[in-house]
Amino acid sequence: MANAIGISPPAMINRIVHREATPAGAELAKVAVLTQKVRTAVDNSADPKTADEPDPKPIVVSNGADVDRLV
Repeated sequence: MANAIGISPPAMINRIVHREATPAGAELAKVAVLTQKVRTAVDNSADPKTADEPDPKPIVVSNGADVDRLV
C-alpha cells in the first residue's frame, strides 16, 4: 500500500470507510460524513489572526495525509 502522501483525499476517505468495515448500504453516508468532517476541520483550523482579512488563505487538503490528520 502506498503511503498517505501519495493518495488523493477522496481515495483516503474511501480507504477509511473500507478500513472501518462499514456495511455496504451505509458506505455512501459514511463517505459524506467523513467529507463533512474534513471540511469542518479545515474551517475550524483557520488562523484566528487572519479572520479579519477579506480573503484568508484556507488550508489546502491535497493528499491523504491531510485527510488522516483532519479526520
